[in-house]
Amino acid sequence: MVPITLVGPKPLAYEAREMLNGIIASKTSKSTQRVRDIPVHVLPFVIALKDNFVAWSANLSFDTTAREITVSGDREAVVQVVDAVKKAVSDLESSIRSLKTSIPKRQHRLLTGIYADTIMAESRCAVFVPGPDEGDEVIIWGKQSDLPAGLGAVINQATSKHIREFTLPGPASSSKHLATYLDRSHYVKTLRNNYFGVDIFLPPPQANTGTLSIDLIGDESEVDAIVEQLTELIDKLKGATRGVTVDWLLHRAITGKNAKRYLTFFFQPCFLSDLVIHRLKQLHDTHNIQTYFPDESLESSEVILVCDPLSTTAITLEEKKKHLDDAEKELVKLARDIADVRTQKISVEKCWHEAILGTGGTTLNA
Repeated sequence: MVPITLVGPKPLAYEAREMLNGIIASKTSKSTQRVRDIPVHVLPFVIALKDNFVAWSANLSFDTTAREITVSGDREAVVQVVDAVKKAVSDLESSIRSLKTSIPKRQHRLLTGIYADTIMAESRCAVFVPGPDEGDEVIIWGKQSDLPAGLGAVINQATSKHIREFTLPGPASSSKHLATYLDRSHYVKTLRNNYFGVDIFLPPPQANTGTLSIDLIGDESEVDAIVEQLTELIDKLKGATRGVTVDWLLHRAITGKNAKRYLTFFFQPCFLSDLVIHRLKQLHDTHNIQTYFPDESLESSEVILVCDPLSTTAITLEEKKKHLDDAEKELVKLARDIADVRTQKISVEKCWHEAILGTGGTTLNA
Protein backbone atom coordinates (compact mmCIF):
# COMPACT_ATOMS: atom_id res chain seq x y z
CA MET A 1 0.00 0.00 0.00
CA VAL A 2 1.18 3.54 -0.83
CA PRO A 3 -0.11 6.59 1.09
CA ILE A 4 -1.51 9.45 -1.01
CA THR A 5 -1.60 13.01 0.36
CA LEU A 6 -4.23 15.50 -0.80
CA VAL A 7 -3.43 19.20 -0.31
CA GLY A 8 -5.98 21.96 -0.61
CA PRO A 9 -8.98 23.62 1.11
CA LYS A 10 -10.51 21.14 3.57
CA PRO A 11 -13.94 20.67 1.91
CA LEU A 12 -12.39 20.20 -1.50
CA ALA A 13 -9.77 17.80 -0.10
CA TYR A 14 -12.56 15.61 1.30
CA GLU A 15 -14.42 15.77 -2.00
CA ALA A 16 -11.25 14.82 -3.85
CA ARG A 17 -10.77 11.88 -1.48
CA GLU A 18 -14.22 10.53 -2.34
CA MET A 19 -13.48 10.87 -6.05
CA LEU A 20 -10.15 9.15 -5.60
CA ASN A 21 -11.74 6.28 -3.70
CA GLY A 22 -14.19 5.88 -6.57
CA ILE A 23 -11.34 5.64 -9.07
CA ILE A 24 -9.54 3.09 -6.91
CA ALA A 25 -12.69 0.99 -6.58
CA SER A 26 -13.12 0.94 -10.36
CA LYS A 27 -9.53 -0.15 -10.87
CA THR A 28 -9.29 -3.00 -8.38
CA SER A 29 -9.96 -5.48 -11.18
CA LYS A 30 -6.74 -4.31 -12.87
CA SER A 31 -3.25 -5.44 -11.99
CA THR A 32 0.38 -4.91 -12.97
CA GLN A 33 3.21 -7.37 -12.37
CA ARG A 34 6.81 -7.65 -13.50
CA VAL A 35 9.00 -10.59 -14.42
CA ARG A 36 12.51 -9.52 -13.48
CA ASP A 37 16.11 -10.70 -13.94
CA ILE A 38 15.49 -12.60 -17.18
CA PRO A 39 18.84 -14.03 -18.36
CA VAL A 40 20.26 -11.81 -21.08
CA HIS A 41 20.59 -14.68 -23.59
CA VAL A 42 16.98 -15.76 -22.97
CA LEU A 43 15.31 -12.33 -23.27
CA PRO A 44 15.35 -12.12 -27.12
CA PHE A 45 13.50 -15.44 -27.33
CA VAL A 46 10.89 -14.32 -24.81
CA ILE A 47 10.36 -11.09 -26.78
CA ALA A 48 9.94 -13.16 -29.95
CA LEU A 49 7.06 -15.01 -28.23
CA LYS A 50 5.18 -11.82 -27.28
CA ASP A 51 2.30 -12.51 -29.69
CA ASN A 52 1.60 -15.73 -27.80
CA PHE A 53 1.28 -13.87 -24.51
CA VAL A 54 -1.03 -11.05 -25.63
CA ALA A 55 -3.70 -13.64 -26.43
CA TRP A 56 -4.72 -13.29 -22.75
CA SER A 57 -5.80 -9.65 -23.27
CA ALA A 58 -2.90 -8.22 -21.27
CA ASN A 59 -0.45 -5.49 -22.23
CA LEU A 60 3.27 -6.26 -22.23
CA SER A 61 6.21 -3.87 -22.22
CA PHE A 62 9.86 -4.87 -22.39
CA ASP A 63 12.84 -3.20 -20.72
CA THR A 64 15.90 -4.84 -22.28
CA THR A 65 18.34 -2.82 -20.17
CA ALA A 66 16.76 -3.93 -16.89
CA ARG A 67 15.99 -7.39 -18.36
CA GLU A 68 12.38 -7.33 -17.24
CA ILE A 69 8.85 -7.57 -18.64
CA THR A 70 5.91 -5.58 -17.30
CA VAL A 71 2.45 -7.13 -17.66
CA SER A 72 -0.71 -5.08 -17.05
CA GLY A 73 -4.42 -5.62 -17.60
CA ASP A 74 -7.22 -7.66 -16.04
CA ARG A 75 -6.04 -9.32 -12.86
CA GLU A 76 -6.72 -12.88 -14.04
CA ALA A 77 -5.09 -12.30 -17.42
CA VAL A 78 -2.00 -10.76 -15.80
CA VAL A 79 -1.54 -13.78 -13.54
CA GLN A 80 -1.86 -16.15 -16.50
CA VAL A 81 0.60 -14.18 -18.64
CA VAL A 82 3.16 -13.89 -15.84
CA ASP A 83 2.98 -17.65 -15.23
CA ALA A 84 3.36 -18.28 -18.98
CA VAL A 85 6.37 -15.94 -19.22
CA LYS A 86 8.08 -17.56 -16.24
CA LYS A 87 7.50 -21.02 -17.70
CA ALA A 88 8.87 -19.88 -21.09
CA VAL A 89 11.98 -18.48 -19.40
CA SER A 90 12.54 -21.74 -17.52
CA ASP A 91 12.03 -23.89 -20.64
CA LEU A 92 14.33 -21.71 -22.75
CA GLU A 93 17.10 -21.75 -20.14
CA SER A 94 17.20 -25.52 -20.31
CA SER A 95 16.77 -25.92 -24.07
CA ILE A 96 18.91 -23.30 -25.83
CA ARG A 97 22.61 -23.74 -26.52
CA SER A 98 25.37 -21.50 -27.87
CA LEU A 99 28.22 -21.49 -30.34
CA LYS A 100 30.91 -18.90 -31.03
CA THR A 101 32.35 -17.60 -34.26
CA SER A 102 34.72 -14.78 -35.20
CA ILE A 103 33.36 -11.92 -37.31
CA PRO A 104 35.52 -8.87 -38.24
CA LYS A 105 34.86 -6.04 -35.82
CA ARG A 106 33.50 -3.54 -38.31
CA GLN A 107 30.85 -6.07 -39.43
CA HIS A 108 29.42 -6.26 -35.90
CA ARG A 109 27.30 -3.22 -36.81
CA LEU A 110 25.26 -5.55 -39.04
CA LEU A 111 24.48 -7.91 -36.17
CA THR A 112 22.71 -5.53 -33.77
CA GLY A 113 19.35 -3.76 -33.59
CA ILE A 114 17.04 -4.44 -36.53
CA TYR A 115 19.70 -6.69 -38.07
CA ALA A 116 19.61 -8.97 -35.01
CA ASP A 117 15.81 -9.04 -35.32
CA THR A 118 16.19 -10.23 -38.92
CA ILE A 119 18.49 -13.05 -37.81
CA MET A 120 15.97 -14.09 -35.15
CA ALA A 121 13.12 -14.08 -37.68
CA GLU A 122 15.07 -16.12 -40.22
CA SER A 123 16.75 -18.68 -37.98
CA ARG A 124 15.09 -18.52 -34.53
CA CYS A 125 18.53 -17.70 -33.11
CA ALA A 126 19.85 -14.70 -31.20
CA VAL A 127 23.28 -13.16 -31.72
CA PHE A 128 25.34 -11.22 -29.16
CA VAL A 129 28.33 -9.09 -30.12
CA PRO A 130 31.19 -8.17 -27.75
CA GLY A 131 31.88 -4.65 -26.49
CA PRO A 132 33.93 -2.16 -28.52
CA ASP A 133 37.12 -2.94 -26.58
CA GLU A 134 36.66 -6.71 -26.70
CA GLY A 135 37.51 -9.24 -29.41
CA ASP A 136 35.88 -10.32 -32.68
CA GLU A 137 34.07 -13.36 -31.25
CA VAL A 138 30.26 -13.30 -31.39
CA ILE A 139 27.93 -15.72 -29.60
CA ILE A 140 24.91 -17.33 -31.25
CA TRP A 141 22.16 -18.75 -29.05
CA GLY A 142 19.38 -21.10 -30.11
CA LYS A 143 18.09 -24.64 -29.94
CA GLN A 144 20.65 -27.23 -30.98
CA SER A 145 18.76 -27.98 -34.19
CA ASP A 146 18.57 -24.25 -35.10
CA LEU A 147 22.21 -23.31 -34.51
CA PRO A 148 23.48 -24.27 -38.02
CA ALA A 149 20.81 -22.03 -39.58
CA GLY A 150 21.69 -19.32 -37.04
CA LEU A 151 25.36 -19.46 -37.99
CA GLY A 152 24.48 -19.18 -41.66
CA ALA A 153 22.13 -16.25 -41.02
CA VAL A 154 24.82 -14.42 -39.01
CA ILE A 155 27.44 -14.85 -41.72
CA ASN A 156 25.00 -13.79 -44.46
CA GLN A 157 23.88 -10.75 -42.48
CA ALA A 158 27.44 -9.71 -41.63
CA THR A 159 28.34 -9.64 -45.33
CA SER A 160 25.02 -8.35 -46.65
CA LYS A 161 26.02 -4.69 -47.03
CA HIS A 162 29.00 -2.58 -47.95
CA ILE A 163 30.78 -1.27 -44.84
CA ARG A 164 33.37 1.46 -44.75
CA GLU A 165 35.19 3.15 -41.91
CA PHE A 166 35.84 6.85 -42.29
CA THR A 167 38.71 7.65 -39.94
CA LEU A 168 38.68 11.08 -38.34
CA PRO A 169 42.13 12.69 -38.40
CA GLY A 170 43.97 12.82 -35.09
CA PRO A 171 45.23 13.38 -32.55
CA ALA A 172 42.46 11.83 -30.47
CA SER A 173 41.39 15.18 -28.99
CA SER A 174 40.95 16.72 -32.45
CA SER A 175 39.02 13.74 -33.81
CA LYS A 176 36.71 13.96 -30.80
CA HIS A 177 36.07 17.63 -31.56
CA LEU A 178 35.25 16.74 -35.16
CA ALA A 179 32.85 13.99 -34.08
CA THR A 180 31.12 16.40 -31.70
CA TYR A 181 30.68 18.98 -34.44
CA LEU A 182 29.32 16.45 -36.95
CA ASP A 183 26.74 15.33 -34.41
CA ARG A 184 25.72 18.56 -32.73
CA SER A 185 25.63 20.67 -35.91
CA HIS A 186 23.17 18.12 -37.34
CA TYR A 187 25.45 17.61 -40.33
CA VAL A 188 25.20 13.84 -40.00
CA LYS A 189 21.43 14.11 -39.59
CA THR A 190 21.32 15.94 -42.92
CA LEU A 191 23.41 13.21 -44.53
CA ARG A 192 21.00 10.57 -43.20
CA ASN A 193 18.08 12.47 -44.70
CA ASN A 194 19.82 12.78 -48.06
CA TYR A 195 21.04 9.18 -48.11
CA PHE A 196 18.31 7.38 -46.16
CA GLY A 197 19.57 4.00 -47.42
CA VAL A 198 22.86 4.43 -45.55
CA ASP A 199 23.33 3.83 -41.83
CA ILE A 200 25.81 6.27 -40.26
CA PHE A 201 27.33 5.53 -36.85
CA LEU A 202 29.33 8.20 -35.01
CA PRO A 203 31.77 7.28 -32.22
CA PRO A 204 30.17 7.49 -28.73
CA PRO A 205 30.48 10.84 -26.88
CA GLN A 206 32.47 9.22 -24.06
CA ALA A 207 35.20 8.02 -26.45
CA ASN A 208 38.40 9.81 -25.43
CA THR A 209 41.36 7.83 -26.70
CA GLY A 210 42.49 5.92 -29.76
CA THR A 211 41.47 6.40 -33.37
CA LEU A 212 37.90 7.56 -33.83
CA SER A 213 35.99 6.65 -36.96
CA ILE A 214 32.55 6.87 -38.54
CA ASP A 215 31.01 3.61 -39.74
CA LEU A 216 29.03 3.80 -42.98
CA ILE A 217 26.79 0.90 -44.05
CA GLY A 218 24.81 0.80 -47.28
CA ASP A 219 25.04 0.84 -51.05
CA GLU A 220 28.66 1.32 -52.13
CA SER A 221 27.96 4.25 -54.46
CA GLU A 222 26.04 6.14 -51.77
CA VAL A 223 28.67 5.37 -49.15
CA ASP A 224 31.36 6.70 -51.50
CA ALA A 225 29.33 9.89 -52.06
CA ILE A 226 29.10 10.46 -48.29
CA VAL A 227 32.83 9.84 -47.88
CA GLU A 228 33.51 12.47 -50.54
CA GLN A 229 31.36 15.04 -48.71
CA LEU A 230 32.92 14.20 -45.35
CA THR A 231 36.40 14.54 -46.81
CA GLU A 232 35.60 18.03 -48.12
CA LEU A 233 34.11 19.10 -44.80
CA ILE A 234 36.99 17.73 -42.72
CA ASP A 235 39.39 19.64 -44.94
CA LYS A 236 37.49 22.86 -44.14
CA LEU A 237 37.65 21.99 -40.44
CA LYS A 238 41.43 21.82 -40.44
CA GLY A 239 42.62 24.09 -37.64
CA ALA A 240 39.02 25.15 -36.95
CA THR A 241 38.37 23.39 -33.63
CA ARG A 242 39.59 23.87 -30.09
CA GLY A 243 38.79 22.56 -26.65
CA VAL A 244 38.55 25.11 -23.82
CA THR A 245 38.50 24.10 -20.15
CA VAL A 246 35.63 25.66 -18.22
CA ASP A 247 34.60 24.14 -14.90
CA TRP A 248 31.61 21.95 -15.73
CA LEU A 249 29.79 23.23 -12.65
CA LEU A 250 29.59 26.63 -14.37
CA HIS A 251 28.14 25.32 -17.64
CA ARG A 252 24.56 25.52 -16.43
CA ALA A 253 25.00 29.18 -15.49
CA ILE A 254 26.67 30.10 -18.77
CA THR A 255 24.12 28.30 -20.94
CA GLY A 256 21.10 29.85 -19.26
CA LYS A 257 17.57 30.19 -20.59
CA ASN A 258 18.19 33.17 -22.85
CA ALA A 259 21.50 31.83 -24.13
CA LYS A 260 19.73 29.21 -26.23
CA ARG A 261 19.57 31.67 -29.13
CA TYR A 262 23.34 31.82 -29.32
CA LEU A 263 24.57 28.41 -28.16
CA THR A 264 24.06 25.08 -29.85
CA PHE A 265 23.34 23.22 -26.61
CA PHE A 266 21.78 24.53 -23.42
CA PHE A 267 20.65 23.27 -20.06
CA GLN A 268 17.72 24.15 -17.82
CA PRO A 269 17.01 27.84 -17.07
CA CYS A 270 19.42 29.83 -14.95
CA PHE A 271 18.71 33.56 -14.98
CA LEU A 272 21.60 35.72 -16.18
CA SER A 273 22.08 39.43 -16.57
CA ASP A 274 21.56 41.09 -19.95
CA LEU A 275 25.31 41.74 -20.00
CA VAL A 276 26.11 38.01 -19.99
CA ILE A 277 23.56 37.35 -22.74
CA HIS A 278 25.04 40.12 -24.85
CA ARG A 279 28.55 38.72 -24.45
CA LEU A 280 27.41 35.27 -25.51
CA LYS A 281 25.81 36.75 -28.61
CA GLN A 282 29.02 38.56 -29.47
CA LEU A 283 30.95 35.31 -29.14
CA HIS A 284 28.89 33.90 -31.99
CA ASP A 285 28.30 36.94 -34.18
CA THR A 286 31.75 38.50 -34.01
CA HIS A 287 33.92 35.42 -34.35
CA ASN A 288 31.68 33.05 -36.35
CA ILE A 289 32.29 30.46 -33.62
CA GLN A 290 29.92 27.62 -32.80
CA THR A 291 30.07 26.67 -29.11
CA TYR A 292 29.32 23.13 -27.90
CA PHE A 293 28.92 22.36 -24.22
CA PRO A 294 29.10 18.68 -23.15
CA ASP A 295 26.13 16.80 -21.77
CA GLU A 296 25.90 17.53 -18.06
CA SER A 297 25.87 13.81 -17.19
CA LEU A 298 29.45 13.48 -18.52
CA GLU A 299 30.71 15.99 -15.94
CA SER A 300 33.24 17.13 -18.54
CA SER A 301 34.84 20.57 -18.35
CA GLU A 302 35.80 20.73 -22.03
CA VAL A 303 33.83 23.20 -24.14
CA ILE A 304 34.41 22.80 -27.87
CA LEU A 305 34.77 25.83 -30.12
CA VAL A 306 34.37 25.41 -33.88
CA CYS A 307 35.02 28.03 -36.52
CA ASP A 308 31.96 27.48 -38.74
CA PRO A 309 33.15 25.61 -41.85
CA LEU A 310 29.84 26.19 -43.64
CA SER A 311 30.30 29.95 -43.63
CA THR A 312 30.18 31.49 -47.08
CA THR A 313 33.45 33.30 -46.36
CA ALA A 314 36.57 31.16 -46.77
CA ILE A 315 39.21 31.97 -44.17
CA THR A 316 42.85 31.00 -43.74
CA LEU A 317 44.39 28.96 -40.95
CA GLU A 318 45.75 32.15 -39.41
CA GLU A 319 42.30 33.73 -39.41
CA LYS A 320 40.78 30.64 -37.85
CA LYS A 321 43.40 30.70 -35.12
CA LYS A 322 42.73 34.38 -34.38
CA HIS A 323 38.96 33.82 -34.15
CA LEU A 324 39.47 30.82 -31.85
CA ASP A 325 41.97 32.75 -29.70
CA ASP A 326 39.58 35.68 -29.30
CA ALA A 327 36.59 33.43 -28.62
CA GLU A 328 38.54 31.42 -26.06
CA LYS A 329 39.60 34.58 -24.20
CA GLU A 330 36.02 35.83 -24.14
CA LEU A 331 34.62 32.49 -22.94
CA VAL A 332 37.26 32.14 -20.20
CA LYS A 333 36.62 35.73 -19.09
CA LEU A 334 32.88 35.12 -19.06
CA ALA A 335 33.35 31.99 -16.94
CA ARG A 336 35.65 33.88 -14.57
CA ASP A 337 33.12 36.71 -14.20
CA ILE A 338 30.36 34.33 -13.11
CA ALA A 339 32.58 31.91 -11.17
CA ASP A 340 31.05 33.13 -7.91
CA VAL A 341 27.79 31.35 -8.83
CA ARG A 342 26.85 28.94 -6.06
CA THR A 343 24.19 26.28 -5.65
CA GLN A 344 22.20 25.98 -2.44
CA LYS A 345 19.68 23.25 -1.71
CA ILE A 346 16.60 24.05 0.36
CA SER A 347 14.50 21.24 1.82
CA VAL A 348 10.78 21.68 1.14
CA GLU A 349 8.15 18.97 1.53
CA LYS A 350 7.40 17.47 -1.85
CA CYS A 351 3.69 18.18 -1.58
CA TRP A 352 4.45 21.94 -1.85
CA HIS A 353 6.72 21.75 -4.92
CA GLU A 354 3.94 22.25 -7.44
CA ALA A 355 2.62 25.29 -5.59
CA ILE A 356 6.10 26.84 -5.45
CA LEU A 357 6.67 26.32 -9.19
CA GLY A 358 3.26 27.59 -10.25
CA THR A 359 1.74 27.09 -13.68
CA GLY A 360 4.54 26.74 -16.18
CA GLY A 361 7.03 27.81 -13.52
CA THR A 362 5.58 31.34 -13.34
CA THR A 363 5.46 31.58 -9.53
CA LEU A 364 9.09 30.53 -9.05
CA ASN A 365 10.26 32.72 -11.92
CA ALA A 366 8.58 35.75 -10.39
